Amino acid sequence: MLIGLALMVCLQAGAWSKLIPRATIQTLAGSSFVLPDDLEADTDILVVGFTQKAGSNTRPWTERFQQDFASAEGYSVYPVAVLAGVPALFRSFALSSIRAGVPQADRGHFLIVDQDEKLWRAQVGYRLPDDPYIIVLDRTGSVLARESGLFDEKSYQDAAALIRAAAAK
Repeated sequence: MLIGLALMVCLQAGAWSKLIPRATIQTLAGSSFVLPDDLEADTDILVVGFTQKAGSNTRPWTERFQQDFASAEGYSVYPVAVLAGVPALFRSFALSSIRAGVPQADRGHFLIVDQDEKLWRAQVGYRLPDDPYIIVLDRTGSVLARESGLFDEKSYQDAAALIRAAAAK
C-alpha cells in the first residue's frame, strides 16, 4: 500500500523529472550496457538490489514485472545488482552466485554495477540496505517513478497500475 501511495504521489506531482546519469555498466552476459542509451522500450523497469539479501528480495518484484510487463509492447524489465560495495576480493564470488541463479537467456537484461555506489544510492532514494528499489524510466532515461519496499500482492498491484498510467502519458 505504501509503495502505491508513494508512487502515486511521485507520478501525480511529477517529482521525478530528473534523468538517470549516463553510465556504462555490464550485463551478466558480459557485454557493455550504456544507460540510458541502450534502453530498449518506451518504459523500462529497473529492480535494484545492493546486498545479497536484497537480491533475494528483488526476485519477487523482478519475476512479477517480467511476467506482466516483459512480453507487453513498450516495456522492458532489468534486474540490477549493485556490487560496487562488495570488496574486490569477493566480487567474482558474488558474480558466480548471481550467474548460477539467472537463466542464460535472461543474462543480457541483468545489469551489474561495479562502481559509483553512492550515485546509485542517490538515484534510488536509498534507505535500507536489504530493500529492493524500483526505478521506472522512459526511453530517454527520465525517471518516471521510483520506490522501495518488500513485495506483497497489494503493493505490486498498486505499482503496476501506476507504471501503466505513467507509460500511457
